[in-house]
Amino acid sequence: MTTLSDDQLASFHERGFVKLEGAFAPEHAACQRAMIWSELAQRDGVLEDDRTTWRQPRRQLRQSRDHGLQKDMATPRLLGALDDVLGTDAWMKQGHHWGSILFTFPNAHVWDVPKKTWHWDTPIAPHRRGAAGVQMFSLLAPLAHAGGGTVFIAGMHEVLLRYYDALEDDERTARHATHRKRVMKSHPWLRELAGHNREIDDRESYFMTEGGDVDGSPVCVQEMTGEPGDVYLLHPLSAHTWAPNAGDTPRIMRSKMIVHRDFDWRER
Repeated sequence: MTTLSDDQLASFHERGFVKLEGAFAPEHAACQRAMIWSELAQRDGVLEDDRTTWRQPRRQLRQSRDHGLQKDMATPRLLGALDDVLGTDAWMKQGHHWGSILFTFPNAHVWDVPKKTWHWDTPIAPHRRGAAGVQMFSLLAPLAHAGGGTVFIAGMHEVLLRYYDALEDDERTARHATHRKRVMKSHPWLRELAGHNREIDDRESYFMTEGGDVDGSPVCVQEMTGEPGDVYLLHPLSAHTWAPNAGDTPRIMRSKMIVHRDFDWRER
């Protein structure tokens, strides 16, 4: 008995992501939002119903992150999806919580595809035999287009794996940041995405609607949108970055890396 359909599994392996709608109850997401707003009020004097107090938190919301309430996110639907992608009982989450809080107040008048801080969060080598983990983004509040949802490059895992396979052994020992810089300058489409080379007049259309081809791998920028309780499961080599929030409500999400039990962060 599987949770994900064949099409959803194919999306993860071929495009590097799958959106799991209704992974946990929207009522549970509402309870988490209330908990987060309570912490903001007590710690920073930020009030949900008083926009004059809205200012970006400078520190992680640890109380909300670690609260026992968040364990209710681990529904059979979510756990089943992780089993489908990584293998039954073959994965683990580091730490006791189900994701750090990502909270972004409205901070822009105009939304556009970001240029800066494109990155991925694990070494490349552990994924050469297949995805050795999943990066999980859980929506705790409604998230519309231009509302600050994380953006990522669908298909980027194939680009990174091919890049790594072409390296000499001594090149593979380079620092993670060095690999990121090299990859983002390795192809015109990636250089344009990162704001190098020519300027693109309509970045949203060019990178999201049209997409591109990086040495045989179809790629396009995707934006996380959805309803409370939805979860995005990303291949850990899906390059991503923060996006401006040009909406009128905060982005409220959790982010968590799930890896195989034998995952080796030092593998080369």
